[in-house]
Amino acid sequence: DQGAAGEVVWLVVAVPEQDLMRRLGDPGIEIPVATGLGGLLVAVVLAYTLHALRRRTGEGGTANNVLQALLPAVDPEALDETALVRALVAAGESERLEFKSSVRWNFKAGRTGKEMELAWLKTVVAFLNTDGGVILLGIDDEGNVLGLGNDGFATDDKALRHVENLISQHVGSSHFHHLRSRVATLDDKKVVCIVIEPSSTPAFLSHDKKEAFYIRTGPASRALSSSDTLAYIEARKE
Repeated sequence: DQGAAGEVVWLVVAVPEQDLMRRLGDPGIEIPVATGLGGLLVAVVLAYTLHALRRRTGEGGTANNVLQALLPAVDPEALDETALVRALVAAGESERLEFKSSVRWNFKAGRTGKEMELAWLKTVVAFLNTDGGVILLGIDDEGNVLGLGNDGFATDDKALRHVENLISQHVGSSHFHHLRSRVATLDDKKVVCIVIEPSSTPAFLSHDKKEAFYIRTGPASRALSSSDTLAYIEARKE
């Protein structure tokens, strides 16, 4: 197959005596690969693979496209992490930019809380299902830099690993290639920046054995009912 970007992709799948799952190319594509002498029957897994190939050829957008929509006068490639996050804070919250005071620390209760993690995870899902966006963790609604000191991460890597583990657990690792996470230092305080590209496949927030579907409407993330979710997904295919 040859995509719009001119990239040629060869995909061959054989049914083996014993299936093993191996990740090929773009993250999110998992297909059975044949081993053993008896593997003769060739099959192609179509639906999900075609979605993933479209993403590889650029239909899902890029992190820089998301940033340029928020900062049209700035070249994201020309900024370091601190300058980029400072520019985003100055832009203020919007339909595609949200501030959260912490990763997991509840300032009102004076403790860590799962509710704080779910609050920004909901926004991750909403951005994936709509037009993408950016989440800044460690910034309050007014744009004040609070940092992640209360979250208790020993290093930047541990903070990012915790964020990625939560996304894997509650949203799914198949969406990792739509996310770019980094840590910046503003006013001697750490801030996590998550840039989220729109996804061509639906994203759900999984918690307590339930799944919820969110979209972005104005500066808020809104949950849809089951019927509205189906209608929304169908409309996005057109």
